Amino acid sequence: MWGAKVRVISTHNSDEHPFNSIIKDIRAGRRKGNIHTITLDDACAEGLYKRICQVLGRVWSQEVEDEWKADLLASCMSEEDALEEYYCVPKHGSGAYIPRVLIDRAANNTLPVVRFTMPAGNMTWTEEERTKTALAFCTEQLLPILKKLNPDTRHSVGQDFARSGDLSDIGVGSIEDDTRRIMRLTVELRDVPYNQQRQILFFIIDNTPPHRGYCRG
Repeated sequence: MWGAKVRVISTHNSDEHPFNSIIKDIRAGRRKGNIHTITLDDACAEGLYKRICQVLGRVWSQEVEDEWKADLLASCMSEEDALEEYYCVPKHGSGAYIPRVLIDRAANNTLPVVRFTMPAGNMTWTEEERTKTALAFCTEQLLPILKKLNPDTRHSVGQDFARSGDLSDIGVGSIEDDTRRIMRLTVELRDVPYNQQRQILFFIIDNTPPHRGYCRG
């Protein structure tokens, strides 16, 4: 608004990343801006490795610099990674372990997802009032689902913990005899204090058939 400059400095992180979208928009004239491309070779031509040697007290030579550059490229997982990191060539795809299309195809729309948000102003309540509210949620909405789990099947419970203002997820999955893992319940908690998150988690663990493992992240 005040005429200042905005500079975005980044590697591409795939051709699907928003950074690369900005570059393509500028090149296509859809967005104002200037693109500055600096490769590893460009930086070295401007004295990058010489400066590194000066700071670290090393003796520079072209042979040593070439070896240093070769080591950098060799340390990358693939040629695509090396080109993206050091030569500004975006690699195809985000490198996700499981492509999004496969995740969508395997999605189970019948999976119970139970959401719970503590009422506004709960931090002014007594601890007993918050505990009773969380217990009512557990007994009314979670217990009927947990009772339907197969008692002869092993289960695991995991939580992606977040502070009260963010979304915290708890998942319950079964470990089938053929080694398949099937999600049986997902619980989403928002604006739930730490003590009540712990209460809900322990309620789920206590009412889940014999479980093999528990993970909290």
